[in-house]
Amino acid sequence: MIPLISIPLIILVLLLALMQTLLVMDYRWFLRDAKEPNSNNESQGGSDNFPRAAIILCLRGFEEGIPDCLAELIGQNYPDYELHIAFDSPQDPAAQQVQDFFEDQNSKVQLHFFEPLPNCSYKCSGIVHTLSQLDEKFEVVAFCDGDAIVDDKWLRDLVLPMMNDSQIGATTGNRWFDPTDVSTGALVRKHWNAAAIVQMQAYDIAWGGTMAVRRNVIEKCGLIELWSKSFCEDTGLTEAIVDKGLRLHRVPNLIVENNETSTVLESFQWIARQLLTVRLHHKAWPLVMAHGLITGVATIAAPVIAVGLFACGYFIAGRSVLIAWLVYQVLNILLLMLIEYCNQEALGQRESAVYHPTPKPPLRWRILSLMMVQVLHPLAVIRAMRMESVTWRGIGYQIDSKQLHVASVSTPQ
Repeated sequence: MIPLISIPLIILVLLLALMQTLLVMDYRWFLRDAKEPNSNNESQGGSDNFPRAAIILCLRGFEEGIPDCLAELIGQNYPDYELHIAFDSPQDPAAQQVQDFFEDQNSKVQLHFFEPLPNCSYKCSGIVHTLSQLDEKFEVVAFCDGDAIVDDKWLRDLVLPMMNDSQIGATTGNRWFDPTDVSTGALVRKHWNAAAIVQMQAYDIAWGGTMAVRRNVIEKCGLIELWSKSFCEDTGLTEAIVDKGLRLHRVPNLIVENNETSTVLESFQWIARQLLTVRLHHKAWPLVMAHGLITGVATIAAPVIAVGLFACGYFIAGRSVLIAWLVYQVLNILLLMLIEYCNQEALGQRESAVYHPTPKPPLRWRILSLMMVQVLHPLAVIRAMRMESVTWRGIGYQIDSKQLHVASVSTPQ
């Protein structure tokens, strides 16, 4: 006799394995032709015809990678652009870092100090303020994060698709965590992010750390109003531009590295915050939520139930559930390796990129961190579902339904 609970559980685990395989293969097919995106085929009349662009960088708190980020942003292979950096206070440690960096530089940069708005994040406040100060000559606005490691063709590759297709309202790339150490927390964030970029591609979710929007699209789609009441600038972008008959274009090989490390607790909090942005701003949240909860069942409940079946004498049922679970785990390891290979291949095809070799952790550590991700992910989904407040960069926010309120401020470190 086979208990009925084992049959739907086996089907659920195998269906989850199949779905994840299809998502990863779709990502692989997306990247299969990854190469310099028409950099040598500028059909709009050559480099002189690139539209004027502004790069907006919002900073808060000290970050070791800020000088490297700034060095790349002021060295873009782009004919006409300006860098605009926003802070909420001249006393912010990041402001001092920027001032120290540009003390010996001749590059032109505009610094903006803004008053935070009451119903959006400080980052969105900085974006809204900076946009209000931009000269009308700028036709494209690009966004970057302070921890992003871009190369000198980054801006060029973001803008070029919009030059070649009038239906593209915005472009984006993807973040790839490749930490310089092999600590458990760093690997947890890396492996969760590897799965997340596959979902971002499947659900058409932009990433604000590498993103560009036409200036007229910002006005046409009411993005300033949207960002004035948003937690983040990227997750709600797709729906806003699609409603106006435009689309988001993901540049295939625009993979941006991040080599930072992280503890397990920091990684869990970061994962929950990423999921919160989807809950607040993207229509794919039910799918993302369901996937996370089902992952918990497949990862945690399946082996527990298998042990229970063995204990009750249902050896065939217990063995069947355990085999399905093991197949799922082996497949996850292979899919993770495939995602890493795809992203490293895409990075390697960017002639201007500076790839930073990082230590390769032993297989046992990768398996351990992957198992931790599968446990932490459903817990982070549950936390994001129930989250009524969140802290980001020393700022506390209260969440009332889908309305955000700035609740408290602490001094950035």
